[in-house]
Amino acid sequence: MRKCILCGRNGNGDPLERHHIFGGAFRKKSEKYGLVVDLCGDRCHRNGKNAAHVNPETAAKLHRYGQRKAMREQGWTVDVAASGEETVPHCDKQIHGVWKRSPFTLDTLRGVRQLHRILEQEQYDIVYCHTPVGALVARLAARKARAKGTKVVYFAHGFHFFTGAPLINWLLFYPVEKLLARCTDLLITLNDEDYQRARRVFPRKLRIEQVPGVGVDFARLQVEDPQQADDGLININTASPDELKKLPGIGDIKAEAIIAYREEAGRFDSIEDIMNVSGIKDSSYEQIKDYIKV
Repeated sequence: MRKCILCGRNGNGDPLERHHIFGGAFRKKSEKYGLVVDLCGDRCHRNGKNAAHVNPETAAKLHRYGQRKAMREQGWTVDVAASGEETVPHCDKQIHGVWKRSPFTLDTLRGVRQLHRILEQEQYDIVYCHTPVGALVARLAARKARAKGTKVVYFAHGFHFFTGAPLINWLLFYPVEKLLARCTDLLITLNDEDYQRARRVFPRKLRIEQVPGVGVDFARLQVEDPQQADDGLININTASPDELKKLPGIGDIKAEAIIAYREEAGRFDSIEDIMNVSGIKDSSYEQIKDYIKV
């Protein structure tokens, strides 16, 4: 029986909808690797406060699940080391680290020794780390492992030193990150300031990539004129599959095609752009043009 992967409900009263864990340009890869899950359409997919398309934490949770699932199905062993007692699902083994959120404790050094022993024992191919303290512990612990071929990847969610940051941040965090860059094979940054600074001041042999993850695409937040909001037309940039199926000649297949095109190519700039969708040509457009807007 199909169930919502988030809440476990079976769709009664809130029909299940298919959700691509990685959408947009990665939609086809989600399908290829089986990373399409069932979600309660309204509560968990589109409109609830914790819905995948509303709450970034929910989206991130699904992304982590998708990454682990894809790697495991391709034959990788995925172990997770983290401080705290919270259970991490969908991994082969969980290691409870002794380090704490603050780096200014002896537990940080204990954590380095703990993780060093584990890396020596397990002989991992890749060590992926994130968060300032977690990355500090992992990169110090992996120094000998790197000499044997282990690759270390650091995903920096945002450096504590940035334009306008307090001086203490620059005095504490900047020299540490610059030093640890020598213990890193790949640095992934989210914002452009971190990316550009890392390229300028970190070692040239360090591979640095940027995954844009900070900022707002204002085109996606276009606010309609209140006088036009209730004009009865269906906005093809925001409509759900059920809303699209209210249009003449639009059934399940064409509605899903519109959603898929929108997620991969972005918003429609004009109503005529809907003819770029597979299966919607001149005749279909003539049927729906008077009922849609962007």
